[in-house]
Amino acid sequence: MSYSLAVIVGPTLGPLVGSALIESYLGWRWTQYLAGILQISVVLIGAVVLDESYEPVLLIRKARSLRTSTGNWALHTEFEEWVGNLTTYYYLNKFGIRPVHMLFTPICFLVALHASFIFGVFYATLAAFPILFEQARGWDPVIGSLPFLALLIGILLGAIVVALNQRYYNHVNHGTQGLVAPEARLPSMMVGSVVFTGGLFLIGWTSDPSMPWIWSFLGAGCMGFGFFTIFQAALNYLLDVFVRWGASAIAANTFLRSTLAAVFPLFIDPISQKSRACVPEMTSLTTEAPDPKIFKSWEDAFRYPIPAVRRMEQQLRSEISTNRERLRTLVGSSYRDLLGTADTIVQMDRQIYEVEVHMGSISQKCNSRLLERHSANTAAAFKELGAEGRSQNARVSQLAVLHKCPDLVSSILKRSGSLLLAAKILVLSRHLHKKTASTESASAFVEKVRVRLGKLRRKLLLLIDRRMANLDLDSEDLVDAICAFSLITSSSCADALRHFHYIRLNAISSGFQQENLSKLDAVRCLQVWTRTMQDTQALFPRQVSNALARLKSRPLLNDGTLRAVDDLDLDVHEIWMDGDIKNFTPYVRHDNLNVSTAAQSLSIWSPAALEACVGGLKTVLTSMYSFQEVLELRRDCLSLWLNSKGRLIGVTKSEGLDLLRSAFRERLQALLRAQSQNCREVISAVHKAIEGWPNQRHFGIAPTWWDHNLVKLDLSHGAMSLTNALRSRQHGRSQLVSQIMNVYESWLQGLNTIKRAITSMKSEKWEIEDFDGEEDFDDIDDIKYRLEKEDSMELVQGHQHCSEGAMRDLQAGIVLEKDGLGEDEFSIVKAAFLLRITRELKQQLPEGVNATDVEFAYVQQLHRIACVPIVQRVLQGHQKAMQKAALRVTIAGRRLWDGDPELPIIPSPWSYRLLNALHHGLSELGEDIWTKKAMDELKSCFRKLLVDEFEQMKEFEVDIENRLQPSELGKADSAINGDSQALGHEEGSGDNRDSQRNGKIQLLFDLQYLNAASLASEPVPGDSLDTYCAHLLSMLELPTSSAGQIQVSSRDYWKRTSLLFALLAQK
Repeated sequence: MSYSLAVIVGPTLGPLVGSALIESYLGWRWTQYLAGILQISVVLIGAVVLDESYEPVLLIRKARSLRTSTGNWALHTEFEEWVGNLTTYYYLNKFGIRPVHMLFTPICFLVALHASFIFGVFYATLAAFPILFEQARGWDPVIGSLPFLALLIGILLGAIVVALNQRYYNHVNHGTQGLVAPEARLPSMMVGSVVFTGGLFLIGWTSDPSMPWIWSFLGAGCMGFGFFTIFQAALNYLLDVFVRWGASAIAANTFLRSTLAAVFPLFIDPISQKSRACVPEMTSLTTEAPDPKIFKSWEDAFRYPIPAVRRMEQQLRSEISTNRERLRTLVGSSYRDLLGTADTIVQMDRQIYEVEVHMGSISQKCNSRLLERHSANTAAAFKELGAEGRSQNARVSQLAVLHKCPDLVSSILKRSGSLLLAAKILVLSRHLHKKTASTESASAFVEKVRVRLGKLRRKLLLLIDRRMANLDLDSEDLVDAICAFSLITSSSCADALRHFHYIRLNAISSGFQQENLSKLDAVRCLQVWTRTMQDTQALFPRQVSNALARLKSRPLLNDGTLRAVDDLDLDVHEIWMDGDIKNFTPYVRHDNLNVSTAAQSLSIWSPAALEACVGGLKTVLTSMYSFQEVLELRRDCLSLWLNSKGRLIGVTKSEGLDLLRSAFRERLQALLRAQSQNCREVISAVHKAIEGWPNQRHFGIAPTWWDHNLVKLDLSHGAMSLTNALRSRQHGRSQLVSQIMNVYESWLQGLNTIKRAITSMKSEKWEIEDFDGEEDFDDIDDIKYRLEKEDSMELVQGHQHCSEGAMRDLQAGIVLEKDGLGEDEFSIVKAAFLLRITRELKQQLPEGVNATDVEFAYVQQLHRIACVPIVQRVLQGHQKAMQKAALRVTIAGRRLWDGDPELPIIPSPWSYRLLNALHHGLSELGEDIWTKKAMDELKSCFRKLLVDEFEQMKEFEVDIENRLQPSELGKADSAINGDSQALGHEEGSGDNRDSQRNGKIQLLFDLQYLNAASLASEPVPGDSLDTYCAHLLSMLELPTSSAGQIQVSSRDYWKRTSLLFALLAQK
C-alpha cells in the first residue's frame, strides 16, 4: 500500500508545491531544482543507509565469505551456477515478453484495464482542476491548487478502508494452508466503484462558478477515496492470482495504466473549449446569467429571471473588484518608475555640475591672455640665448637622451618587452652617439656609451634570434622581431627572410644536438619545419614589407611608440635637438621582394631543412629501443606532416612522407633484427649449462613425483604453487631448464610484443585532410595504402623472416652443442637436457611461426644419443643371462608348457629382467622425454643391438657344439648356468638333443615376446629382430601352426604384462 500511496500522493501535492514556487520570487526553474535535489538526496541516503536485501546476492556473499574463512573452495550457492549463463534472451523474455504475454490473459487484462481506466480518469481530473477553479472561478494558481488537498484526503480515507479490508482478507484465508482466495481483496473495490462514480458526478454537477466550492471539494474527496480503493484492490488481486509471476503482472498493469494516464489528459482541453462554445446556446434554457457587456441599457437586464439578475450583479461586482486591484497594481508600478526617473535626473544634475566646474578650471588655465604671455616669454628667452646657447642646449639634450637610451634598452630586454621598440631606441642612440662623438668634453662618456651600446646590440640580436626560433609567437610578434632585425642591421626584406630561414634551420639542427634526446625533440623539429613553411608564406613579402615601409615613412622621433616612452623626455629635449636628429629616418635597404622570390628562397630552404629533420629523426630513433614508442613517434610525426596546413614549396607531401617512412622503416627493421638476434642469449645460456655440467648437474635433474619437498609447499596463497610444482615434475622441468626457459620466454615476449604492435598498426586508420590542390584523391588513396597496408605488410614479412631466422639460429646452436657431446658419463643426461629445451621451444614458438615451418631434424639424433647408452648398458648387464638362454639345454619352466605339441606359454625370467632394467633406465632419465618418436628410436636401437648380441652368441654356440659331444652339452650348459646339480636332477637322463631343441623353442618364444614389447608404431620391413626370429624358426623346422601359436601366445602375454612396463607399452 505504501507503493500505491507513493505513486498517487506525489501528483496530488505536486501542483500545490509547484504553484507556490512559481508565484514566489524563486520562479518556475525551482520546480525542477527542488525535484532534482530531492532525487539526489534520496539516492545518496539510500546508497549509504540501505542494505542489500536480494536473496541471491546475500547468499553469494555469504558463500564467498565462508570460502575465504574456512578454505573450503567447494562451497557455493545454486545462484552462482546459473548467474554466469544468463543471456540477452533471458532478460528480454523476463522483462519484456512475459509481461506482454500476461497482459493478454483474460484475468490480467480485465483487471488491469479497469484499474488503468480509473487511473486515466484520475489524471484527466488532475488536468481539469486548473480549468475548473482557476479559469472558471478566477482563483489564483496557489488557491486554485487547494482542491488537490481534498483529493489527497479522500485518498488517505481510502487507504484506511483498504487496511481494514485486510482484516477481512486474513479472516477468510485463515487455516487455508497457503491457498489464498484473491476475491477477498474485492469488497473494497466494490465500495470504491460506487463512491468514485458519485464523486465524478458531484464534481461535474457543481463545477459552475455560481455553485459553492465546497460541493466540488466533496466530489474530489469522494473521487480520491474511490480511486485508491479500486487501484489498490486491483494490485493486490493480481499479486494473489499470479503468485510467482506477480511482478510481471504488475509490470503489465503499469504499462497499460501509464499509457491511459498519458492519453486521457489530452482530451480535457478540447472538451473544455467545446463546452464553452455550447454555453451561449443554453443560456436561454437555464438560469445562468448572460454577459452584462452585451446589454445596451439597464432595462435589458430585467428581461431575465431574478436568479440570473443576481448572478449578473455578482459578476459585475467581481469584475469591479478585479479591475480595482489591477488599477492599484498599475498605479504602484508607475509610481515606482516615476521615483526611479527622478533619482536619475538628480544624478545627472550632479554630474553636469561637476563637468561645468572642471571646464571652468580649464578655461581659467587656457585663456588667451595667459597663452600670449607664455609665448612672449619664450620668444624673449630664445632671443636672449642666441645661437650659441641653442648649440649648447642641443648638445646637452642629445647627451641626456643618449645617457638614458642604454638603460631603457636594458630595461626592455630584462622584462621581455617589445624588441622593435628596443631596436628603435638603439638606432636612435647610435645616431646620437655618432653626432656627439666629435665633442671633446664628452669623449670619455661617449666612448663608454659606445661600448655599452655594442653589448646591448649583440644581446638584442641574440634575443631576436630566439624570438624567431620560438614557435609560440603569433604573427605580429614575429613581424616585430623581423623588423627589429632589419632595423638594427639595415637589412632588406630578402636579407631578413634569409636570416629567418637560417635561424629556423639552426633551430632544427641544434634540436638534435642535445645529450638526452626524446621523441618530443623530433616532433618539435618537424613542427619547426611546418611552421616555418606557413610563416614564410603568410608574412613574406606583404606583411614584413608593409611593416618596414611604415618604419621608413616618418622620422624616428615622430614614432608613436618611441614618444610614449616617458623616460626619454622627448617633449622636453626635442626642441633643442638639431634638425638632422629630428628628421632622422631609419635606413632599411630596399629590394623588390615579391611572391616568386620568396617562394624561390623557400624552395631552397625546405629540402635542406627537411633533410636535417630526417637526419635528426634518425638520431632520435637510434636512441629509442622500444618498438611501441617508435610506432607512437611514427604516428605523431606522420600525422603532423600529413595534416599540416598550407601549401608546400620545394618538397611535396608525398616526397616528405617517403623520407619519414623510410627513416621509421629502417629503425623498426633494425629493432626487429636486434630482437631476433637476442636469441643468442638463449644459446649462450645453453652452452654455459653444458660446459659447466659436472659442477651443476644437480640443477639439471628434474624432481620426481615422490620428492618429499612437495609435501612442504606453502599453500596459503592458493593451489597455484602446487599446480606449478606438479607441472614441472610432469614435464621434467628442472631448475636449469627453468633458468634457460626464463631467458627464452623473456626474448619471446619481446618478439611477440613487436608482433602485436605490428598487428595494431595494421588496424590503424589514417584520416588525411585535403592537400590544397597539391595532390588529387588518387594520391591520397595511395598514401593511405602505403601507410595502412604497405608498411605493415613489410614489417609483418620482416617479423616472419626474423622469427624464422631466430629459430634457425637456436636450432643451429643446439645442433652445435649436440655435436660437441662426447662419450662421457654425462652425455645421456646432456642429451635429455637438450631434448627438454627443444620440447619447450616447440611448445612456445613465436607468433606467426607455424610448427610445420620449423624442422627440428636433430631431435632424432639426440634420441639416438640418449637411447644407445641405455640399451647397451642394459644388454651388457644381461649378457650372461642371454648366453644361458642361447645355450640352454635344460629349461626351468618346461613343466608349464601346454598344448599338443607342448609349447611354451610364458617367457623366461631373463626377458622379464631385461625389460624391467630397460624400463628402469628410461625412468631414471625422465619419463617426459620418451615421446612416441623417442620410443620408436629406442625400440629400433634395442632390436638391432639385441640381434647383434645373439649373433655374437650364435658364433660362440657353434664353436661349443663343434668342440663338445652331445653328452657334454648338458655339462657345458650347467657350467654356464653355474647350477649343474639342480639342472641335472630336473632333466635326469633325458635326451640332450631334445633338450637343446626345447631350449631353442623357449628362446624363440622369448624373442617373440621381446619383439612384441619392442614393436615400433610403424614397423620397418626387413627388421633385424624379425629376420632373426624367422631364421631361428627355420632352424627348428616347426609346423606352421606351432609357429603361429608361439607368436600369438607371446603377443597375448605381452598384452597382459605390458602395463608393468608403462613406457614401453605406449603407442
